[in-house]
This record gives sequence, structure tokens and C-alpha cells, in this order.
Amino acid sequence: MCIKKLFFLGLFAIGVNHSVICEKSDSLSNKVKKGNFSSCIIRPTFFEISMRSLPAINYYPASDIPQADDFEKNNLFSLKLNLPIILSEKLNVIAQLRYKSEQLHLGEYEDEYDKEIHFDNAGLSFMYHYSFDNDLFLAGHFGGYFKSDKFSFKQYSSILDYNTSILIGKNIERGKIGLGAIFGNSLGRFSVYPLFLLDYDISNKWRIEVKLPKEIKVRRIIRPDSFYLIGGAEVHSTSYYISEDFFPGENNIEYRRAAVEMNFGIEKEIVDFLWFGVEIGITQPIYSALVSSGNPTRDKLFDFKHTFTPYGSVSLFIVPPRSLFGKLK
Repeated sequence: MCIKKLFFLGLFAIGVNHSVICEKSDSLSNKVKKGNFSSCIIRPTFFEISMRSLPAINYYPASDIPQADDFEKNNLFSLKLNLPIILSEKLNVIAQLRYKSEQLHLGEYEDEYDKEIHFDNAGLSFMYHYSFDNDLFLAGHFGGYFKSDKFSFKQYSSILDYNTSILIGKNIERGKIGLGAIFGNSLGRFSVYPLFLLDYDISNKWRIEVKLPKEIKVRRIIRPDSFYLIGGAEVHSTSYYISEDFFPGENNIEYRRAAVEMNFGIEKEIVDFLWFGVEIGITQPIYSALVSSGNPTRDKLFDFKHTFTPYGSVSLFIVPPRSLFGKLK
């Protein structure tokens, strides 16, 4: 059974933090030969916990020039659990349970919007990967998440974020390549986006992961069994339903945000099954706004001012031990 296929779709579907974790370099059975060089086998991430500092989002009624003491840090706490459902030679299905808790300081405007607001994001996704006999494969995901400041069954249709993806790909000599599409209402309205995937070993030490339109990531292998450097660029976006009376005279509104980030980090083994990651970066928001539910983002009720901001995050990952992984693959 080829375990490394199990979480390949997490590279593009729903943002699984997919650590490239190689086996010990002195074990020939733990390498895959590709042409004139050996590529590390990937162990999947079963569980992830992370904490991230987010850029402050403030409004300046007198000036668009921010002052250093005007900003308050925002925090994001995240949990992800990946559970194998079907494991076979051709078909693999993985379920992911996800929970995110985000605390935001939404800025200042004559004290009217100088408030903290808490958002929750909880849901379930299924990732699938089917292999054909000619190196082609079909992969993707489908899932739903409740995203709001307050979970309520009466408002389930408003707070439910549903999305799915489908991709047709091909195994190539040093990796995988694929084309597909993403469907969903993650930004408040149903949308369709093209999807391009490239997962490619440039050399024994360098690997590139391209998940357009979301992310480009480059990995540098420092020690094949325990240490990696990671850098890249990523687009982050989110939408939350606001149930309380937040904006005067308006009900059924959403908070939406999108930003472009540049980041650099490390992934390091602590023990055989436990890894940690540290990431620092800079982010430039594209927009941060309140919008009536169902309306396009361009029809903003309120547009928060924002600025170029640094951020940081720390994570812990649980992966299968080498002894177990060797028996399964």
C-alpha cells in the first residue's frame, strides 16, 4: 500500500499542513529512486495544533498613516485531525476534522467599532485520491464548515461554508502535476476557480510545491531525517457570519478578509513521531470588510483600513513512527 498517496490531496484541497518528512538517509528501502537521484518518502501528518499571530486591522479616521501604538495583536488557534477511512491500492479516502478559533480587534472609528470579536470555524472534510493504471489519478475533496461568531441551528444556512475540488493529475518522473477546479461559497457567494498543482523534486535537496491560486512553497532539505527549511508565498482568505448587532441598521452581515503573504520557516523533528514548526512572515491585506450576506465583496458596508504587517506562528505535528510507517507503506 502506497501511504505517501494518502495525504497528497491535502497539498491543494483544504490546506492540510503536509510536512515533507524523510526516513533516515542510510536506509535504502526508505528512498524512492527517480532517475539519477533519490527522493525522500513522505510520512503524512495525522494531527496538527498551531497558534498564529495575525496582523492588526485598524481604521484611522484622521489619517491613513498608522502609528506604532495603534495596533493590537490578533490570534488564531487551530486544530486538525486526519483519519483514514479507505486505504487501498487504487482508492484512498481521508476524513479531516478541523477547528479554528480567531480573536480579532477590528479597529477604531470614533469608538464605534473599537471592539474585539471572536469567530469559530468548525467542520468536516473528506479527501480522496483514485489511481488509474497509466500513472493518471483523480483527486480532490468535499466538505462543510460552520463559520460564525455564534453557532445557531436557526442560522445554519448562513453560517455554513461548503466547498469542493476536483483535479486530474499525472505522476511524472520527479513528482506530480495536475489541473482542476475549486467550487464553493467560502467568500460569501458561490464561485468557481481554476486549480493547478505541481509537486516536484528539483534535486536531492530542493522541492517545489505549487498550488495555484493558493500557494507556492519551496523546501530545502537540511537533514533528510529531521530538519527542513521552508519558504514561499500564499494567499489567505476567509469569511465569517456575524449574528450579533454589529453594524448599525444592518442584519445578516459577514466579515471577509483576503491577504497575500510571504513566509519563511523551519520544520524540525523532536522525537520519531513528533515535529514542530516555526514560521515568520509579512502580510499585505487585499481587503478587510463587512459585507451583506450574499452580496459580492465589492459592495462593502464598511472597509477597514489595513497595512503591511509582520506575523509569526508555531505548530506541532504528529506523524506515524518510522517503524509503523515501514510496515504500512
